Amino acid sequence: MDCRFIGNDEPPANLISWNDIDLENGVIEYTTLEKAIKMACDSVGIDYDSIKSNIKYYDFEYPNANGISILIRVRNTGGGTNYTHFALPDTATLYEASYYHWIHNRNNEWQLDIESKVLLNGKQISYFHEDLDPNQWDRRIDMLSVGVGAHTVGIQMSDKGAYWNKYIHGGVGVVLIYKI
Repeated sequence: MDCRFIGNDEPPANLISWNDIDLENGVIEYTTLEKAIKMACDSVGIDYDSIKSNIKYYDFEYPNANGISILIRVRNTGGGTNYTHFALPDTATLYEASYYHWIHNRNNEWQLDIESKVLLNGKQISYFHEDLDPNQWDRRIDMLSVGVGAHTVGIQMSDKGAYWNKYIHGGVGVVLIYKI
């Protein structure tokens, strides 16, 4: 398990570690924050699972924030788009929002030309078109411009035909820091 400190100048989407996400089901096993806490617990002999439910998030840059949401949407094959939806109430104060766009060539032998887009409310906000070597991946992390209200985020993967689509993999993660 590896972890690192995320500085104030880095987008909060750096909390997402794609290595710790069940990509078949889009379930987050650990964030980098949880990894750091677990490593600290292990070093002093505290059972992490026994305290996990009592852990609270604190943002030193935004001390009034009382909420963090991490949304993950993956696309396990080429040739389509998967969406996730979120909403912030009118009473919310959104301090920071960012996204993490990730693509992966899961094939062990061939280079693949992979095209992927992240869509926010129907508009493209991130685009990859790359030749990825076997088992190579790439990422883009950036700030996200959203406000209160309902939003839709999608991950779109290019269609490379039935045989090749099974090797194309990608995802989008969104991190929101807010006060309700």
